[in-house]
Amino acid sequence: MAKRPRNVDKGENKQPPRKIMKQDAVKRNGGSPKPSDGWPTVDFSQLLHSDTIRKILTTGNWDFLRSEASKLYPSTQRIPCSIDLTRFATGRQNVVLEVAFADGTYWVVRVPLTEDVETQMLSEVATMKLVLQKTSIPVPSVFGFDHRKGNPFGFPYMFMSALSGRTLDGKFALSIPEQHKAKVASQLARYWYELSQITFDRIGRIWSEPGADDYQIISLPSYGVRNRQPGFYGIGPFRTSCAYLSGIRRGMDDMLRAQHQDAWPQWQRPCRALRDAIPLLSRALQHQRGPFPLSHPDLHYGNIMVDDNFNVTGIIDWTNAHTAPVEAFATLDELMIPRCASKDLKEAIAHFRDLFTHALKNLESTQSGATCLALSGLFESSTLTVVHRWLLATQIVPHSLQAAMVYANSVLQVLYGDGIT
Repeated sequence: MAKRPRNVDKGENKQPPRKIMKQDAVKRNGGSPKPSDGWPTVDFSQLLHSDTIRKILTTGNWDFLRSEASKLYPSTQRIPCSIDLTRFATGRQNVVLEVAFADGTYWVVRVPLTEDVETQMLSEVATMKLVLQKTSIPVPSVFGFDHRKGNPFGFPYMFMSALSGRTLDGKFALSIPEQHKAKVASQLARYWYELSQITFDRIGRIWSEPGADDYQIISLPSYGVRNRQPGFYGIGPFRTSCAYLSGIRRGMDDMLRAQHQDAWPQWQRPCRALRDAIPLLSRALQHQRGPFPLSHPDLHYGNIMVDDNFNVTGIIDWTNAHTAPVEAFATLDELMIPRCASKDLKEAIAHFRDLFTHALKNLESTQSGATCLALSGLFESSTLTVVHRWLLATQIVPHSLQAAMVYANSVLQVLYGDGIT
């Protein structure tokens, strides 16, 4: 039985690989396009984790993985499968390959590219299970996984259903034809609204014991220094929005201090400004003590799949999902206007956001007995802008002191006015 983790980086959960399978969870493609048909050609020189990907492709026990997929496949006969190692998709945290069964069914197998993913993977599996139980959001089904680094394949892995559709190449406001924008905005609003109904009284990641249908909140991963040892540790769970903001800001400050020890006096200025902004920012937040909805912080065009008619067919990559303050939940990348955006981009995003908000208001007016969170009104408030900028300044590691100052000033100008520097 899996133990509830005390720290996210300790890898305490060493149970055998889990198999999660329902007979109706596998969809036979019947000649539909392969998942890899929409994947771009990979240039290793441009990959963030090129060395890690090469290591996975060349040293992983792929014969074992193919055998494991065939064992998991729900059939009275053993159906062989193949995995093409020359075709894969990758992002910042995972590499994904196609599993092709001899009967025409496709799965995907996902392999993490970062270290210490045991608790992260277990939390993501629990999160997707919860979302499938509570909403109609099209989320991949997990057929089996092994979160252990020392498993026979050699790396943690996860088998999932291959959702139909493709991701777009840019923001929805620009990538979706005008005649389809209202439909896409309405579908996104419904899925996002359904997600908002999954709430907890604390901020952190989702956790569930094996075979259980109840869910708990556990710590979030954050950089820190403990006993003079730098690394990623668990922080939280948090009972208030202010404690959450303070906790994640402290983690970024610890990382920047470790990276810029000699220049730390200069780096302290933007860090202190963002830290000092927390009390004022917190007073503007609703529901300081919850409820806290389940947030997908990477809900952007790269993780939203659509078909040829621009219907939303899948929402993927729940790796970083966690409960969050309502305003953080509402900072959807597709609806937030970048600070230095062109006039055309600002107008396009504002138009798409209006369509989204209109659909959301219609949902709120027709739903009864739902969690009472004032969602649509958030998009008419400047609070959302400052929360979005503060989160960017706290969750994206600045590549230079100048970038850190720009991040800090973008927050301070919304809080105190354009005259601040």
